Amino acid sequence: YPNVVQITHRNAASVAWQVTPGDVFEFRNGQTLQPYFTATMTQFNAAYNYATFDKVIPSDAQVGDVIVSVTRLPSHVAVRNSVYRASRARGTLFKVSNVVVENTVFEDITGPAILVQCEAAQWLEGTAATNVSLTGNTISHCNFAVAEQAATVTVDADVSVNGADTPLQSGQVHKNIYIVDNAFDMSRDTDPDHMAVSVAVTENVYVNGNVFTVPAAGYLVLEQLSCAGDDEFVGNECVLPTGLTTACVTDPDRGLTAAPTQPTAPSATTTPAPTTATSLTAHFSADFQGPTPKTGWSYMYNSGGAIGDAANYVALTWDSSSSWYTGATNFPWGYLAAGGGHPSVSSSLDRFAIAAYTISVAGDYVVADSGVTAKDGAGGNGNELRVYVNNGLKSQQLVANLETVPFDVSLGTLAAGDVVYVACGPNGEGSYDYFEWDFKIAILETSSSTPEPTTPAPLTPAPVTSTLDPTASTSAPTASTASTAAP
Repeated sequence: YPNVVQITHRNAASVAWQVTPGDVFEFRNGQTLQPYFTATMTQFNAAYNYATFDKVIPSDAQVGDVIVSVTRLPSHVAVRNSVYRASRARGTLFKVSNVVVENTVFEDITGPAILVQCEAAQWLEGTAATNVSLTGNTISHCNFAVAEQAATVTVDADVSVNGADTPLQSGQVHKNIYIVDNAFDMSRDTDPDHMAVSVAVTENVYVNGNVFTVPAAGYLVLEQLSCAGDDEFVGNECVLPTGLTTACVTDPDRGLTAAPTQPTAPSATTTPAPTTATSLTAHFSADFQGPTPKTGWSYMYNSGGAIGDAANYVALTWDSSSSWYTGATNFPWGYLAAGGGHPSVSSSLDRFAIAAYTISVAGDYVVADSGVTAKDGAGGNGNELRVYVNNGLKSQQLVANLETVPFDVSLGTLAAGDVVYVACGPNGEGSYDYFEWDFKIAILETSSSTPEPTTPAPLTPAPVTSTLDPTASTSAPTASTASTAAP
Protein backbone atom coordinates (compact mmCIF):
# COMPACT_ATOMS: atom_id res chain seq x y z
CA TYR A 1 0.00 0.00 0.00
CA PRO A 2 2.12 2.90 -1.23
CA ASN A 3 -0.04 5.53 0.46
CA VAL A 4 -0.22 3.87 3.92
CA VAL A 5 2.09 4.25 6.89
CA GLN A 6 1.98 3.10 10.49
CA ILE A 7 2.28 5.80 13.09
CA THR A 8 3.87 5.38 16.51
CA HIS A 9 4.39 7.71 19.45
CA ARG A 10 6.22 7.55 22.77
CA ASN A 11 2.76 7.03 24.28
CA ALA A 12 1.56 4.34 21.87
CA ALA A 13 -1.94 4.16 23.35
CA SER A 14 -2.59 7.82 22.54
CA VAL A 15 -2.04 7.76 18.77
CA ALA A 16 -5.71 7.36 17.87
CA TRP A 17 -6.82 10.61 19.49
CA GLN A 18 -3.86 12.54 18.07
CA VAL A 19 -4.83 12.10 14.42
CA THR A 20 -8.00 12.98 12.51
CA PRO A 21 -8.85 11.89 8.96
CA GLY A 22 -9.29 14.96 6.78
CA ASP A 23 -6.33 16.75 8.35
CA VAL A 24 -3.39 17.86 6.20
CA PHE A 25 -0.09 16.46 7.47
CA GLU A 26 3.44 17.71 6.88
CA PHE A 27 6.20 15.09 6.68
CA ARG A 28 9.70 15.98 7.97
CA ASN A 29 12.95 14.04 7.96
CA GLY A 30 13.52 12.72 11.49
CA GLN A 31 17.22 13.59 11.52
CA THR A 32 17.30 16.94 9.69
CA LEU A 33 13.72 18.17 10.38
CA GLN A 34 13.51 19.37 6.78
CA PRO A 35 10.00 19.12 5.26
CA TYR A 36 9.64 17.02 2.14
CA PHE A 37 5.97 16.08 1.65
CA THR A 38 2.42 17.18 2.46
CA ALA A 39 -0.69 15.00 2.16
CA THR A 40 -4.23 14.66 3.52
CA MET A 41 -5.05 11.72 5.78
CA THR A 42 -8.13 9.96 4.37
CA GLN A 43 -8.46 6.98 6.77
CA PHE A 44 -7.05 5.79 10.09
CA ASN A 45 -7.10 2.20 11.38
CA ALA A 46 -6.98 2.56 15.17
CA ALA A 47 -6.39 -1.18 15.73
CA TYR A 48 -3.00 -1.08 13.98
CA ASN A 49 -2.37 2.69 13.75
CA TYR A 50 -2.34 2.53 9.95
CA ALA A 51 -2.85 5.93 8.31
CA THR A 52 -3.95 6.21 4.68
CA PHE A 53 -3.14 9.36 2.70
CA ASP A 54 -4.42 10.81 -0.56
CA LYS A 55 -0.97 10.63 -2.17
CA VAL A 56 1.74 8.01 -2.61
CA ILE A 57 4.33 8.28 0.16
CA PRO A 58 7.72 9.37 -1.31
CA SER A 59 10.30 6.62 -1.71
CA ASP A 60 12.81 8.54 0.42
CA ALA A 61 10.55 8.51 3.50
CA GLN A 62 12.43 6.83 6.31
CA VAL A 63 11.82 5.01 9.57
CA GLY A 64 11.67 7.64 12.31
CA ASP A 65 10.51 10.52 10.12
CA VAL A 66 7.90 12.70 11.77
CA ILE A 67 4.52 14.05 10.72
CA VAL A 68 2.48 16.92 12.10
CA SER A 69 -1.10 17.99 11.44
CA VAL A 70 -0.80 21.48 9.97
CA THR A 71 -4.61 21.67 10.07
CA ARG A 72 -4.40 21.77 13.88
CA LEU A 73 -1.83 24.55 13.99
CA PRO A 74 -3.08 27.99 15.08
CA SER A 75 -2.80 30.70 12.46
CA HIS A 76 -0.97 32.90 14.98
CA VAL A 77 -0.17 33.20 18.69
CA ALA A 78 -0.09 36.55 20.48
CA VAL A 79 1.11 37.15 24.06
CA ARG A 80 0.78 40.77 25.10
CA ASN A 81 0.92 42.76 28.35
CA SER A 82 1.31 39.67 30.54
CA VAL A 83 3.43 38.59 33.52
CA TYR A 84 5.21 35.24 33.92
CA ARG A 85 6.82 34.82 37.34
CA ALA A 86 8.37 32.03 39.47
CA SER A 87 7.78 29.15 37.04
CA ARG A 88 9.61 25.86 37.57
CA ALA A 89 9.97 25.31 33.80
CA ARG A 90 9.84 27.68 30.81
CA GLY A 91 8.00 30.95 30.81
CA THR A 92 6.62 30.30 27.32
CA LEU A 93 7.24 27.44 24.88
CA PHE A 94 6.41 27.84 21.19
CA LYS A 95 6.41 25.12 18.53
CA VAL A 96 4.36 27.00 15.92
CA SER A 97 4.73 29.91 13.49
CA ASN A 98 3.50 33.51 13.52
CA VAL A 99 4.23 34.29 17.17
CA VAL A 100 4.22 37.72 18.79
CA VAL A 101 5.36 38.27 22.40
CA GLU A 102 5.37 41.91 23.43
CA ASN A 103 5.30 44.14 26.50
CA THR A 104 5.47 41.10 28.78
CA VAL A 105 7.43 40.54 32.01
CA PHE A 106 9.38 37.33 32.73
CA GLU A 107 10.92 36.98 36.22
CA ASP A 108 12.49 34.18 38.32
CA ILE A 109 11.87 31.35 35.87
CA THR A 110 14.14 28.31 36.21
CA GLY A 111 14.28 27.72 32.46
CA PRO A 112 14.29 30.06 29.48
CA ALA A 113 11.86 32.96 29.56
CA ILE A 114 11.06 32.08 25.94
CA LEU A 115 11.83 28.77 24.25
CA VAL A 116 11.18 28.24 20.53
CA GLN A 117 11.76 24.63 19.63
CA CYS A 118 11.14 22.06 16.93
CA GLU A 119 11.86 18.49 17.98
CA ALA A 120 11.62 14.93 16.75
CA ALA A 121 12.79 13.37 19.97
CA GLN A 122 10.87 12.91 23.23
CA TRP A 123 7.78 15.08 23.28
CA LEU A 124 6.81 15.20 19.59
CA GLU A 125 4.53 18.17 20.13
CA GLY A 126 4.97 20.59 17.25
CA THR A 127 6.85 21.83 14.24
CA ALA A 128 9.26 24.52 13.08
CA ALA A 129 8.64 28.23 13.67
CA THR A 130 8.57 31.00 11.06
CA ASN A 131 8.00 34.67 11.95
CA VAL A 132 8.59 34.96 15.70
CA SER A 133 8.66 38.52 17.07
CA LEU A 134 9.80 39.25 20.65
CA THR A 135 9.42 42.98 21.23
CA GLY A 136 9.43 45.32 24.21
CA ASN A 137 9.65 42.61 26.89
CA THR A 138 11.35 42.82 30.30
CA ILE A 139 13.27 39.67 31.25
CA SER A 140 14.99 39.20 34.63
CA HIS A 141 16.70 36.28 36.43
CA CYS A 142 15.66 33.38 34.23
CA ASN A 143 17.33 30.12 33.12
CA PHE A 144 19.10 29.34 36.40
CA ALA A 145 17.92 25.94 37.72
CA VAL A 146 15.78 22.88 36.95
CA ALA A 147 14.74 23.63 33.36
CA GLU A 148 17.80 25.62 32.26
CA GLN A 149 18.96 25.52 28.66
CA ALA A 150 21.54 27.43 26.65
CA ALA A 151 20.07 30.89 27.15
CA THR A 152 17.30 33.02 28.59
CA VAL A 153 15.84 33.19 25.07
CA THR A 154 16.58 29.93 23.27
CA VAL A 155 15.69 28.98 19.70
CA ASP A 156 16.75 25.45 18.76
CA ALA A 157 15.74 22.03 17.42
CA ASP A 158 16.21 18.52 18.82
CA VAL A 159 16.37 15.13 17.13
CA SER A 160 16.68 11.62 18.52
CA VAL A 161 20.14 10.04 18.33
CA ASN A 162 20.37 6.55 19.82
CA GLY A 163 17.22 7.29 21.79
CA ALA A 164 18.54 10.50 23.34
CA ASP A 165 17.45 14.12 22.73
CA THR A 166 20.25 15.72 20.73
CA PRO A 167 20.45 19.34 19.52
CA LEU A 168 20.42 19.66 15.75
CA GLN A 169 23.79 21.01 14.62
CA SER A 170 23.31 21.83 10.93
CA GLY A 171 20.83 23.15 8.42
CA GLN A 172 18.12 25.76 8.95
CA VAL A 173 14.77 24.74 10.42
CA HIS A 174 13.33 28.00 11.77
CA LYS A 175 12.99 31.27 9.87
CA ASN A 176 12.66 34.97 10.69
CA ILE A 177 13.37 35.45 14.40
CA TYR A 178 13.03 39.08 15.61
CA ILE A 179 14.33 40.02 19.09
CA VAL A 180 13.86 43.78 19.26
CA ASP A 181 13.77 46.47 21.98
CA ASN A 182 13.79 44.11 24.97
CA ALA A 183 15.42 44.64 28.38
CA PHE A 184 17.45 41.67 29.67
CA ASP A 185 18.68 41.67 33.30
CA MET A 186 21.37 38.98 33.32
CA SER A 187 23.23 40.46 36.31
CA ARG A 188 22.76 37.35 38.51
CA ASP A 189 23.80 34.84 35.84
CA THR A 190 27.17 33.48 36.96
CA ASP A 191 27.15 30.26 34.88
CA PRO A 192 29.93 30.57 32.26
CA ASP A 193 27.95 28.33 29.87
CA HIS A 194 24.92 30.63 29.83
CA MET A 195 24.09 33.62 27.69
CA ALA A 196 21.19 35.97 27.07
CA VAL A 197 20.18 34.75 23.59
CA SER A 198 20.96 31.53 21.74
CA VAL A 199 19.62 31.00 18.22
CA ALA A 200 20.35 27.80 16.30
CA VAL A 201 19.48 26.39 12.86
CA THR A 202 17.61 29.52 11.79
CA GLU A 203 17.40 31.51 8.57
CA ASN A 204 17.28 35.28 9.19
CA VAL A 205 18.02 36.50 12.73
CA TYR A 206 17.40 40.09 13.85
CA VAL A 207 18.63 41.12 17.33
CA ASN A 208 18.28 44.90 17.49
CA GLY A 209 17.82 47.68 20.02
CA ASN A 210 18.01 45.53 23.15
CA VAL A 211 19.53 46.51 26.50
CA PHE A 212 21.49 43.76 28.29
CA THR A 213 22.50 44.21 31.94
CA VAL A 214 25.40 41.76 32.15
CA PRO A 215 27.16 40.36 35.27
CA ALA A 216 30.67 41.19 34.03
CA ALA A 217 32.61 42.38 31.03
CA GLY A 218 32.98 39.64 28.44
CA TYR A 219 29.59 38.05 29.14
CA LEU A 220 28.22 36.42 25.98
CA VAL A 221 24.90 38.00 25.03
CA LEU A 222 24.30 36.26 21.69
CA GLU A 223 25.24 32.82 20.39
CA GLN A 224 24.35 31.59 16.91
CA LEU A 225 24.80 28.08 15.56
CA SER A 226 24.24 27.10 11.93
CA CYS A 227 22.29 30.24 11.06
CA ALA A 228 22.05 31.64 7.55
CA GLY A 229 20.51 34.49 5.60
CA ASP A 230 20.16 37.92 7.20
CA ASP A 231 22.10 38.70 10.37
CA GLU A 232 21.42 41.87 12.30
CA PHE A 233 22.91 42.89 15.65
CA VAL A 234 22.28 46.62 15.66
CA GLY A 235 21.66 49.26 18.32
CA ASN A 236 22.11 46.95 21.29
CA GLU A 237 23.58 48.18 24.59
CA CYS A 238 25.40 46.22 27.28
CA VAL A 239 25.56 47.66 30.80
CA LEU A 240 27.30 46.45 33.96
CA PRO A 241 25.43 46.45 37.30
CA THR A 242 27.46 49.54 38.24
CA GLY A 243 25.92 51.45 35.34
CA LEU A 244 29.09 51.42 33.22
CA THR A 245 28.64 50.44 29.61
CA THR A 246 30.70 47.58 28.21
CA ALA A 247 31.20 45.86 24.88
CA CYS A 248 28.43 43.55 23.73
CA VAL A 249 30.07 40.19 23.09
CA THR A 250 28.58 37.81 20.55
CA ASP A 251 29.59 34.37 19.30
CA PRO A 252 32.38 34.65 16.71
CA ASP A 253 30.86 31.72 14.78
CA ARG A 254 28.84 34.24 12.81
CA GLY A 255 31.32 37.11 12.94
CA LEU A 256 28.99 39.34 14.90
CA THR A 257 31.28 40.39 17.75
CA ALA A 258 30.69 44.08 18.34
CA ALA A 259 33.54 46.57 18.39
CA PRO A 260 34.64 47.28 22.00
CA THR A 261 33.50 50.55 23.49
CA GLN A 262 35.12 52.57 26.24
CA PRO A 263 33.23 52.30 29.56
CA THR A 264 31.52 55.54 30.47
CA ALA A 265 30.14 56.68 33.79
CA PRO A 266 26.39 57.23 33.99
CA SER A 267 25.39 60.86 34.10
CA ALA A 268 23.74 61.96 37.33
CA THR A 269 21.79 64.62 35.44
CA THR A 270 20.46 62.39 32.66
CA THR A 271 16.75 61.61 32.80
CA PRO A 272 14.80 59.46 30.37
CA ALA A 273 12.83 61.28 27.73
CA PRO A 274 9.11 60.98 28.44
CA THR A 275 7.20 58.97 25.87
CA THR A 276 3.95 60.88 26.37
CA ALA A 277 5.03 64.44 25.55
CA THR A 278 5.30 64.64 21.77
CA SER A 279 4.87 67.12 18.97
CA LEU A 280 3.25 65.96 15.75
CA THR A 281 5.51 65.66 12.72
CA ALA A 282 3.42 63.67 10.26
CA HIS A 283 -0.06 62.07 10.19
CA PHE A 284 -0.70 59.44 7.54
CA SER A 285 -4.42 59.94 6.87
CA ALA A 286 -4.35 63.72 7.20
CA ASP A 287 -1.29 64.10 4.96
CA PHE A 288 -2.35 61.63 2.27
CA GLN A 289 -2.80 63.29 -1.11
CA GLY A 290 -2.39 62.72 -4.85
CA PRO A 291 -1.27 62.82 -7.54
CA THR A 292 1.91 63.97 -5.76
CA PRO A 293 2.58 62.93 -2.14
CA LYS A 294 2.94 65.65 0.45
CA THR A 295 6.53 66.71 1.19
CA GLY A 296 8.30 64.02 3.19
CA TRP A 297 5.99 61.20 2.18
CA SER A 298 6.49 58.40 -0.36
CA TYR A 299 4.15 55.52 -1.17
CA MET A 300 5.90 52.34 -2.27
CA TYR A 301 5.97 48.56 -2.51
CA ASN A 302 8.81 46.03 -2.49
CA SER A 303 8.94 45.31 -6.21
CA GLY A 304 12.60 44.26 -6.37
CA GLY A 305 12.78 41.73 -3.54
CA ALA A 306 12.02 41.03 0.11
CA ILE A 307 10.78 43.61 2.57
CA GLY A 308 13.48 45.05 4.83
CA ASP A 309 15.85 46.27 2.12
CA ALA A 310 15.01 49.74 0.85
CA ALA A 311 16.88 49.01 -2.37
CA ASN A 312 13.94 46.75 -3.29
CA TYR A 313 11.30 49.48 -2.97
CA VAL A 314 9.77 51.37 -5.90
CA ALA A 315 7.20 54.16 -5.92
CA LEU A 316 3.52 53.46 -6.45
CA THR A 317 1.70 55.49 -9.10
CA TRP A 318 -1.43 57.61 -8.66
CA ASP A 319 -4.72 56.21 -9.95
CA SER A 320 -7.03 59.21 -10.28
CA SER A 321 -10.11 57.08 -10.95
CA SER A 322 -9.76 55.37 -7.57
CA SER A 323 -7.95 58.13 -5.63
CA TRP A 324 -5.22 55.79 -4.50
CA TYR A 325 -1.67 54.72 -5.38
CA THR A 326 -1.11 51.38 -7.10
CA GLY A 327 1.76 49.35 -8.55
CA ALA A 328 2.83 47.37 -11.57
CA THR A 329 1.77 43.91 -12.70
CA ASN A 330 3.80 42.29 -9.88
CA PHE A 331 1.53 44.05 -7.34
CA PRO A 332 -1.86 42.48 -8.24
CA TRP A 333 -4.76 43.85 -6.17
CA GLY A 334 -2.23 46.07 -4.38
CA TYR A 335 -2.85 49.70 -3.54
CA LEU A 336 -2.51 52.33 -0.81
CA ALA A 337 -5.25 54.85 -0.02
CA ALA A 338 -5.94 57.44 2.68
CA GLY A 339 -7.62 54.89 4.98
CA GLY A 340 -5.59 51.77 4.26
CA GLY A 341 -4.91 49.48 1.35
CA HIS A 342 -4.22 45.97 0.11
CA PRO A 343 -0.87 44.11 -0.14
CA SER A 344 -0.17 41.30 -2.58
CA VAL A 345 1.75 38.13 -3.36
CA SER A 346 3.54 37.54 -6.65
CA SER A 347 6.40 35.25 -7.67
CA SER A 348 6.08 33.61 -4.22
CA LEU A 349 7.07 36.89 -2.55
CA ASP A 350 5.05 38.92 -0.06
CA ARG A 351 4.55 42.41 -1.53
CA PHE A 352 3.95 45.04 1.16
CA ALA A 353 2.11 48.32 0.79
CA ILE A 354 4.59 50.84 2.23
CA ALA A 355 4.17 54.36 3.55
CA ALA A 356 7.59 56.03 3.88
CA TYR A 357 8.37 59.28 5.65
CA THR A 358 11.76 61.05 5.42
CA ILE A 359 12.93 62.88 8.55
CA SER A 360 14.07 66.45 7.96
CA VAL A 361 14.95 67.48 11.55
CA ALA A 362 17.07 65.34 13.90
CA GLY A 363 15.51 64.24 17.17
CA ASP A 364 13.95 61.42 19.18
CA TYR A 365 10.92 60.04 17.36
CA VAL A 366 8.01 57.67 18.00
CA VAL A 367 5.14 56.15 16.06
CA ALA A 368 2.02 57.14 18.01
CA ASP A 369 -1.78 56.92 17.91
CA SER A 370 -1.46 53.93 15.61
CA GLY A 371 -3.72 51.05 14.70
CA VAL A 372 -4.15 48.53 11.90
CA THR A 373 -7.21 46.36 11.25
CA ALA A 374 -7.37 43.31 9.00
CA LYS A 375 -10.78 43.90 7.47
CA ASP A 376 -11.39 40.90 5.23
CA GLY A 377 -12.81 38.39 7.68
CA ALA A 378 -14.33 36.23 4.93
CA GLY A 379 -11.04 34.49 4.15
CA GLY A 380 -7.28 34.80 4.09
CA ASN A 381 -4.98 34.54 7.08
CA GLY A 382 -4.62 38.13 8.25
CA ASN A 383 -1.91 40.69 7.67
CA GLU A 384 1.62 41.47 8.82
CA LEU A 385 2.62 44.95 9.97
CA ARG A 386 6.25 46.07 10.11
CA VAL A 387 7.99 49.32 11.00
CA TYR A 388 11.55 50.05 9.87
CA VAL A 389 13.97 52.92 10.21
CA ASN A 390 16.05 52.69 7.06
CA ASN A 391 16.69 48.91 6.94
CA GLY A 392 16.50 48.36 10.71
CA LEU A 393 13.38 46.57 11.96
CA LYS A 394 11.65 48.38 14.83
CA SER A 395 8.37 46.47 15.13
CA GLN A 396 6.58 43.48 13.67
CA GLN A 397 2.94 42.55 14.27
CA LEU A 398 0.73 39.76 13.00
CA VAL A 399 -2.90 40.84 12.67
CA ALA A 400 -5.67 38.22 12.54
CA ASN A 401 -8.82 38.72 10.48
CA LEU A 402 -11.03 41.45 11.99
CA GLU A 403 -8.42 42.13 14.69
CA THR A 404 -7.24 45.69 15.42
CA VAL A 405 -3.67 46.00 16.68
CA PRO A 406 -1.81 49.15 17.79
CA PHE A 407 1.80 49.49 16.67
CA ASP A 408 3.13 52.45 18.65
CA VAL A 409 6.91 52.12 18.90
CA SER A 410 9.96 54.18 19.80
CA LEU A 411 12.08 54.90 16.73
CA GLY A 412 15.08 56.19 18.70
CA THR A 413 17.22 59.18 17.77
CA LEU A 414 16.91 59.89 14.07
CA ALA A 415 19.00 62.11 11.83
CA ALA A 416 17.84 64.24 8.94
CA GLY A 417 17.51 61.96 5.92
CA ASP A 418 16.56 58.85 7.91
CA VAL A 419 13.46 57.18 6.51
CA VAL A 420 10.64 55.60 8.51
CA TYR A 421 8.88 52.81 6.63
CA VAL A 422 5.48 51.56 7.81
CA ALA A 423 4.51 48.50 5.79
CA CYS A 424 1.54 46.14 5.70
CA GLY A 425 1.92 42.73 4.07
CA PRO A 426 -0.17 39.66 3.24
CA ASN A 427 1.30 37.11 5.71
CA GLY A 428 2.05 34.66 2.92
CA GLU A 429 -1.36 34.57 1.21
CA GLY A 430 -2.39 37.29 -1.18
CA SER A 431 -6.19 37.34 -1.14
CA TYR A 432 -8.64 38.77 1.41
CA ASP A 433 -5.99 41.14 2.78
CA TYR A 434 -7.67 44.56 2.75
CA PHE A 435 -6.53 46.57 5.78
CA GLU A 436 -7.36 49.89 7.39
CA TRP A 437 -4.73 51.84 9.31
CA ASP A 438 -3.65 55.20 10.60
CA PHE A 439 -0.64 56.45 12.53
CA LYS A 440 1.35 59.52 13.44
CA ILE A 441 5.09 60.13 13.51
CA ALA A 442 5.98 62.45 16.37
CA ILE A 443 9.10 63.99 17.88
CA LEU A 444 9.58 63.92 21.65
CA GLU A 445 9.27 67.39 23.08
CA THR A 446 12.32 66.82 25.28
CA SER A 447 14.43 66.34 22.15
CA SER A 448 16.96 69.09 21.51
CA SER A 449 15.51 69.64 18.05
CA THR A 450 12.74 71.95 16.95
CA PRO A 451 9.67 70.02 15.76
CA GLU A 452 9.04 69.99 12.04
CA PRO A 453 6.29 72.29 10.79
CA THR A 454 3.18 70.37 9.80
CA THR A 455 -0.28 70.97 8.47
CA PRO A 456 -2.19 68.13 10.08
CA ALA A 457 -5.54 67.64 8.96
CA PRO A 458 -9.27 31.46 19.48
CA LEU A 459 -6.19 29.67 19.72
CA THR A 460 -6.34 26.00 18.86
CA PRO A 461 -4.13 23.46 20.71
CA ALA A 462 -0.76 22.67 19.16
CA PRO A 463 -0.76 19.28 17.43
CA VAL A 464 1.06 16.22 18.66
CA THR A 465 3.73 15.07 16.25
CA SER A 466 4.14 11.34 15.63
CA THR A 467 6.75 9.12 14.02
CA LEU A 468 6.26 6.83 11.06
CA ASP A 469 6.63 3.25 12.28
CA PRO A 470 4.90 0.19 10.86
CA THR A 471 7.06 -2.21 12.96
CA ALA A 472 6.58 -0.44 16.27
CA SER A 473 6.74 -2.28 19.56
CA THR A 474 4.21 -1.12 22.11
CA SER A 475 6.89 -1.45 24.81
CA ALA A 476 9.24 1.09 23.23
CA PRO A 477 9.45 4.19 25.45
CA THR A 478 10.69 6.51 22.70
CA ALA A 479 10.43 6.92 18.94
CA SER A 480 11.12 3.52 17.42
CA THR A 481 12.19 2.14 14.06
CA ALA A 482 9.71 1.85 11.22
CA SER A 483 8.94 0.95 7.65
CA THR A 484 6.92 3.27 5.45
CA ALA A 485 4.52 0.73 3.96
CA ALA A 486 1.86 -1.26 5.81
CA PRO A 487 1.53 -5.00 5.17
